[in-house]
Amino acid sequence: MTTPNAAEDLPDTGTPEPKPASTFRPRLVPRPGKPSPRVIIHGRRKHFYGDLYAELMDATWPQLVWVFIVTFGVINTAFAIAYFGLADLWPGEGIVHARHGVFLDYFFFSVQTLATIGYGGMSPEGVVANVLVTLEAVTGFTFYALMTGLIFTKFSRPTARVTFSEHAVVNNDMGERHLIMRLVNDRGNRIVDAEASLFMMRDDRLPDGTIMRRYHDLSLVRSKVPIMQLSWSLMHRIDEQSPLFGETPETIHDKNIEIIVSISGLDESLSSSIQTRYSYMSEEIHFDRSFEGILHRKADNTLEVHYDRIHKLKE
Repeated sequence: MTTPNAAEDLPDTGTPEPKPASTFRPRLVPRPGKPSPRVIIHGRRKHFYGDLYAELMDATWPQLVWVFIVTFGVINTAFAIAYFGLADLWPGEGIVHARHGVFLDYFFFSVQTLATIGYGGMSPEGVVANVLVTLEAVTGFTFYALMTGLIFTKFSRPTARVTFSEHAVVNNDMGERHLIMRLVNDRGNRIVDAEASLFMMRDDRLPDGTIMRRYHDLSLVRSKVPIMQLSWSLMHRIDEQSPLFGETPETIHDKNIEIIVSISGLDESLSSSIQTRYSYMSEEIHFDRSFEGILHRKADNTLEVHYDRIHKLKE
């Protein structure tokens, strides 16, 4: 039984031509390390400053470091320029022991002020200079408070360390036809009450001939496990009630099918909720193939888990 999602029920302007396998097909869920589709949206209201916190939280650690360095440099440069021009604009104002005309002296004084170091070698002279120092001190407190809170929140935010198989398979290994993908927990701890959801996005043809992109629910044989410590194989039974019933490698490619899997649970070590997701395009779904085994129990009651075989397929 299919369940369309109205948020994605947007008809296209025409019928798309079948795409060759080599054509780049954008994903709803980009894979880590892979290029994301370039999306151009017209008419959306922009709230850059209102969403700045969310933008920085989504930034990578290298991007966040660059934001810190650039912001720190801009603040110090701006105040250094103000200190540099004091002596010429207001006689008797300036920075004591800073060499006249040497911009680096004023820049390093700004760094000492912003970081509240205060070596004592240079100091402000005059009312205007002290007002500038006061403003920079307040700016420094605000800057460090915001960056400290942002870094702490980003550092402490729990993330799932789950590796999904790069491919999904469709086979009759279980006596019935199933869509199967598997995943492993890369952490040494356990994910408690792990729950999986499986969805399919597909180009559906309407009676008037237009194409509509829709979500369809794919029920799982087991959607929840009490503890996930090693691996988990997700299976969807392909029967008459399944949206995948009757599909072939050619039809799933022509319909631009994308299978989306979402995992949520509770990290036992952090006692925090975690979630992650992954997707499979039509060319990553292999028919009549199976996964190689990754769990092997030896005679001495030792269990071997081969994480390096999670992506390997066999006929």
